Amino acid sequence: MDADAPVNLSTDGPAVRDAQPRLSWQLPAGRPAQDGYELRAHVNGIALPPAGGTSPRHLFVPWPWHPLTSRDRVSWQVRTRAGDAVSPWSVPHDFEVGLLAPDWTSSRWISPPEAEPGSVHALSSSVVVDEDRPWARARLYATALGVYEVFLNGRRVGDTELAPGSTSYAETLHAQAEDIAAYLRPGPNSLEIVLSDGWYRGKTGAWRRPARWGTQTAARLEVHIDYDDGTWSTFGTGPAWVSRPSTIVRADLMDGQTTDFRPSADPPTSVHLLAVEALHVDWSPAPPVRRIESIAPVGVTRTPDGACVVDFGQNASARIRLTDLGPAGTRTVIEHGEHTDTEGDLTTGHLNSSRPGEPPVPFVQRDEVVSDGSTSAAFEPRHTVHGFRYAKVRRDGLDAATLAQAISMQVVHTDLRPTGAFACSDPDLTRLHDAARWSFRSNAVDVPTDCPTRERLGWTGDYQVFVSTAVRLFDVDGFSRKWLRSVRDDQLPDGRIVNSSPDPNHLKMHPDPMVDHITGSAGWGDAIVHVPWVLHETYGDDVVLAENWDAMVRWVEFALDAARTKRHPSRVERSLVLPRASSWRGVDQGVGSPR
Repeated sequence: MDADAPVNLSTDGPAVRDAQPRLSWQLPAGRPAQDGYELRAHVNGIALPPAGGTSPRHLFVPWPWHPLTSRDRVSWQVRTRAGDAVSPWSVPHDFEVGLLAPDWTSSRWISPPEAEPGSVHALSSSVVVDEDRPWARARLYATALGVYEVFLNGRRVGDTELAPGSTSYAETLHAQAEDIAAYLRPGPNSLEIVLSDGWYRGKTGAWRRPARWGTQTAARLEVHIDYDDGTWSTFGTGPAWVSRPSTIVRADLMDGQTTDFRPSADPPTSVHLLAVEALHVDWSPAPPVRRIESIAPVGVTRTPDGACVVDFGQNASARIRLTDLGPAGTRTVIEHGEHTDTEGDLTTGHLNSSRPGEPPVPFVQRDEVVSDGSTSAAFEPRHTVHGFRYAKVRRDGLDAATLAQAISMQVVHTDLRPTGAFACSDPDLTRLHDAARWSFRSNAVDVPTDCPTRERLGWTGDYQVFVSTAVRLFDVDGFSRKWLRSVRDDQLPDGRIVNSSPDPNHLKMHPDPMVDHITGSAGWGDAIVHVPWVLHETYGDDVVLAENWDAMVRWVEFALDAARTKRHPSRVERSLVLPRASSWRGVDQGVGSPR
């Protein structure tokens, strides 16, 4: 018997989204292949009959047992065979099924009464836990149209950032699940959702236009508590919830966040029920966005206007954390960018956007915080994210040495598992690899984007070019499958692939002549074929081919029809003076005629 067992067991994603998930494992060390495998599993503590197969397949193996249901707890193991050798059983891999779409029954969509873009609201209620019965398990399931955080008894729940992420909201909305057993206490528990515009309603692209998914933010949340005696209870968003202004005064993913920690006297108001259209809730196959690392400053420069420019030594997708906020009423302003001028001052003018005949749109990445005087308060704007290396900090009486100790960069992006590394004797070549790796990290905030600063759009052409490199740096299978869902959601009825997805213009519902003119470009549209194929080649993922097959075919059929019928007039004119196609050996007068 081999000493090594299969390792790196996995399912479709961090929260299983399917009643019949796919199972994957890595072969034991030194084993290039398997002749077969055996599986065993427990669901909610009950053993399932053994299963297995004679296939060499060990990636994306279909679930062999009865379909799972919402909230099922699963523990499974595998052992492999190669000839007469049988490996030991693997270490168990545990997962839970998310709350599947039909089972969101204990909650309703709630919205703050104010619909002004940029506003942030705290939606709150309380959940009562039976004081006489200990609980065995407690889960929170939540999602939103916007970006949300949940606080339970004043503690932030989980470490997922910018939830529920960026999707084509008209078709797909993802939820998150959190273990809240350690947050609960017997009796009443305060529950709060902080809700901002996010990708749903916030500004997008170089011209900072609002996304066109909807005009009203909303949230939905359920708490499920399982007691030791086998009973369980649920609680969700509904008419008992109230809304009040948050300490976050303003928030936009691109422009930045303003927080005023001073207490507000504004009274709570009733929430609106079902102010948004009911949406199908799903679970993402991608890892969540998280705070990945903290970077300390490498230098602080005093500018002529009395501000300080903090250099973190690395461009990144990130936000700052500031622990020294000054006396009550002190306002601190932080601007973010990638470059400094010859005097060391922050400069962002090169990122302004302009169109002929229109005034330029200034580039803004600005956070502000007003102190309540608490020495323990820290400012970390979690409802925005910036691309920057330098942060310019302005405050009356600012001390550079104190600032250097109080400020840090918090790197934020999808929590991708590294799969490759590179180093060599040439430091420049090693640094080139590092730059490519950092560039992708900065452009992997839930979707693959073009830049973390000026546009932040999921351009299909950009990822089509880079995906072959991305798969050699990180495990991007689930990350890419999640994005491809939006590419499919945005595909137009004639088969064209929209140039960036999720599509904030929502071309399916809001035709735009200028955008429509460039939609359907080769290279951009080719992403729907090329990206799934690279994932299949790299990971052996044939599920991604099945998921995207219809969209791939529709795109190819559009491209073939365009080649037949939509030749540019200048090419048609030039072809009139060329030799007849029949005189060109091997070329007919169809698609392949000379141009």
